[in-house]
Amino acid sequence: MKKISLVICAAVVAGFSVASRAAVVFKPQVEYWLATDAYQKLRADYAGKAGSPGYDESAKVSGGYGARFGAFLPSSVENLQFGGSLGYIVGPEGKFHQGGTTWYDDYTCKSRFVRALLEAHATLPVSGAHKIGFNAGVGIAQGRLKKEEKFDFGLGARSETNGQTFNGLTYEGGVSYIHAGEKLGLEVGILFAGFPRMGTNSDRNFWETFDWNPLGLRLAVTF
Repeated sequence: MKKISLVICAAVVAGFSVASRAAVVFKPQVEYWLATDAYQKLRADYAGKAGSPGYDESAKVSGGYGARFGAFLPSSVENLQFGGSLGYIVGPEGKFHQGGTTWYDDYTCKSRFVRALLEAHATLPVSGAHKIGFNAGVGIAQGRLKKEEKFDFGLGARSETNGQTFNGLTYEGGVSYIHAGEKLGLEVGILFAGFPRMGTNSDRNFWETFDWNPLGLRLAVTF
């Protein structure tokens, strides 16, 4: 995985050096990702189907937010740019609870992702400074999933923390509105992305398959 990361970074740097006379466009952006299908199994297990007196359960899952920085070069095709980006995403996060009058079992699940993408951005002029943008990217990502469990089954309160790292393919596509100023541009868009999938670890019931394919919103500035 580290070798693949180096290849992607080297390809981006090489592309910039070859086109040293071309104007490089820098694009920092912030993102918000919906929870969508994250923690599906735990959601089903803690779905609030309490039936007996004194028993309750709940499942709350929030989305993720992140930031990335990209650099792009114009191509021989008009209104088409190629480049790359590096980003960091916090989330999604899940909080799960079940308990009775004399016991409880609480999970908190947190995830983090680092992504490196090769990207293509195309624009469609509409009127003046107003444009429609289309983007697609593919690359690699490393995820970190952490579980914190607090429980008391009548023998005293205890807690456990476990974590696992996983790597794999990541991709995304999207469409955006662009306002292209003379020195500064603004982009607001919708994204769809796929993140690495984590397989089941038979040693821990918690380590279900983690599969996250969210919709997201992005706000970017270009200069």
